Amino acid sequence: MSRFRTYTLLMTVLLLLVIVVLAWQLRGPFNEYFPLLSLRVEGPLQQVTARSVRDVVVPYTEGGFFAADLAAIRQAVLAMPWVRQVSVQRLWPDTLRLVITEQRAVARWRDQALVNEVGELFTPSTLASAELARLPYLDMAVENGHVDVRILSGMEQILKVNNGQLASLKQDRRGSLRLLLKGDFELYLGHEQPLARLARFFRFFPRLSALTEGGFSIVDLRYKNGLAVRRKMPAHG
Repeated sequence: MSRFRTYTLLMTVLLLLVIVVLAWQLRGPFNEYFPLLSLRVEGPLQQVTARSVRDVVVPYTEGGFFAADLAAIRQAVLAMPWVRQVSVQRLWPDTLRLVITEQRAVARWRDQALVNEVGELFTPSTLASAELARLPYLDMAVENGHVDVRILSGMEQILKVNNGQLASLKQDRRGSLRLLLKGDFELYLGHEQPLARLARFFRFFPRLSALTEGGFSIVDLRYKNGLAVRRKMPAHG
């Protein structure tokens, strides 16, 4: 390698070092010229407020537009109870944009948490609200932080076309399912083909209603070629 090339390489490395040192020393004054003046919070929000998001984000933005730690901001917002997803980006010259996707609760899990549409458990700041109390109650197994909501979704489709409403769905240790409908009667579905058994119940429902004067409290659908019915006990006044 010639002396000229060696000299050029050394000067280039030295110049880069000088630039890095100057940038580090001037980072404070540099950021003062590029303050972060605007925070945009977007998304269809019902449970999360823009103000609560700002309260979480502001401590991470004091260094200015370029110094804001986007990864730390994202993690802080994701830790908020009703936030499922969030994207964070800088918008030149002075804006931070956050797009938030909220959790959508489809059920309550053992009065300890909520379940979203993909079966993930999450815990809001409170479970005591009239809106959440109307959600179906689930007592089902959890694997890797998830509940199998495919069965729940299938059941709700069947119930919808038959004007039924789910109150609770419980699963015992053997995987056998028991369904409580609003109207105060239970369906024993077992662990085999629960959706087919639920659909079979509604095919029999008009005949059952006609044959059981006073109504019924339990219908056991675990039989292959039939079902068992427990009538409601008459009220004694």
